[in-house]
Amino acid sequence: MIRNANIATNAAISPTKIAGGIDNYFIPNNVRRVAQPESWTGGNYYRKIVDSMPSGMVYNEVHLACADADEADVIYVHAGDAVYLSDAVSTITAPRVKLFGQQAHPGLWGSPSFHSHATDVILLNVLGNQCEIAGLGFHVQAANKGIQLGETSVVWRTYIHDCFFGGNATGTYGVDAGCTYDAPYTVIANCKFEDFATANIRLNAHHSMVIGTIHVVYTAKIGVEYVPNGGDRPYGQILDNRFSTSDATNAYGIKVTNTPTAGLVFIDGNRFSYFHGDDHAISKVTSGYLGCNWLDDGTGADGSPIQIA
Repeated sequence: MIRNANIATNAAISPTKIAGGIDNYFIPNNVRRVAQPESWTGGNYYRKIVDSMPSGMVYNEVHLACADADEADVIYVHAGDAVYLSDAVSTITAPRVKLFGQQAHPGLWGSPSFHSHATDVILLNVLGNQCEIAGLGFHVQAANKGIQLGETSVVWRTYIHDCFFGGNATGTYGVDAGCTYDAPYTVIANCKFEDFATANIRLNAHHSMVIGTIHVVYTAKIGVEYVPNGGDRPYGQILDNRFSTSDATNAYGIKVTNTPTAGLVFIDGNRFSYFHGDDHAISKVTSGYLGCNWLDDGTGADGSPIQIA
């Protein structure tokens, strides 16, 4: 990783060019970089990155970079020979931090990724407001979470996009938005989720959105669990997502756990494959919750709109 001074405290920016790196690419003063240990010690590209930067400015552990991040810092995580093994929680406390990986597509498993084996840790705990996470994988192989929002206080405006989340039938949640405290205006977009033991996403955050995500839902599991009740944490939106399962009778695409007030949740434009019955695609097909959603129930009949009860 490379760490320079925070751009907010240095009006006169003196960018540093990465020798032998990306042509015409400059590092402004608020950028840190993470290079895989297997790569930057032996790979020529990463060796040039390390050699071109001041001593002590390169990290090989994501959690150390997150801990050192100041307001508005940008952390770049390079792809390498293996995924990161996260024995420590990576925690972002500063606001407006951007954590970007070099993963080319959210459907890809592998590096650059946060990865736990038997170690029971939350891979990324976001405590700072207005952070952005993109281009990374989160592989949870212990009974814990990929990303958690709202552990110790309200966390505002988190944007998670273009990431892969795998639960290995053991991880509890890919993203838990609003675990204890609210996580208002969270946006989770264009990500892929598969095989979490409880739900791929737990959404308990007001004015928040899950949009354009892909869910592979395993036996008796849940794609998106929507938690708010009555008027609590209102105006959730679950829009234009895709859900598939091989467990037609026990899995849920979207599970509305409680009974939010009609009009305070909007579920629209979602498509479901092989969920047997509207109530397994969306557990509560209540008037005031739904727009137009589509189900192929696996019976051989043509797909059809999910009916409002």
